[in-house]
Amino acid sequence: MRNKVLKYNANWQIIGSDSIRKAVKKVYKGIALFMERDTGETYNFDRWLRLDPTESFITVWPFGRIRRPSSIVCSNYKGMGMAPHVNEPIFSRWNIFVRDDGKCQFCGKKLSYQKGGFTFDHLHPKSKGGDKDWYNIVIACHHCNHKKANKSLEDSGLTLIRKPYKPLAQELRNKSIKIRQDILLGEQE
Repeated sequence: MRNKVLKYNANWQIIGSDSIRKAVKKVYKGIALFMERDTGETYNFDRWLRLDPTESFITVWPFGRIRRPSSIVCSNYKGMGMAPHVNEPIFSRWNIFVRDDGKCQFCGKKLSYQKGGFTFDHLHPKSKGGDKDWYNIVIACHHCNHKKANKSLEDSGLTLIRKPYKPLAQELRNKSIKIRQDILLGEQE
């Protein structure tokens, strides 16, 4: 998979993969954007060129070394690929962020998905046997997570805005599209 790039449609659904060469061509022609899989941030070709190639790079003539892409998002294609439609939500950092609307579940502060922009809080502390699952994890700002520390919710004096729950996959897909659009609009301003 090292020479393949994951491909998403315009609705942010995985539709397959492309070779690195095809993916770079699509972004260069403006029919797709590079996407950082960890952050969801998207880049056109010119912005991608300005990123530090770090240790993982490819050489593209005449631009030289550029960061090796791992994902692209097609700008206009809304069709589905051959991947099965997932109905069971996957527990992940992104999906917890989406479920919680990108807000601290204690104070309501809007949080950034960027690295270090939020923390996971275990309602039943991990050190006391708390699980890492849909019903025990919420996102929190650094201040509230520090305030709660290793205490139970009751002992911390904090209250939850919304009780954690296991969302439906369709709910996550719909919310994810909205959040990614907000991220895109925010970067264009």
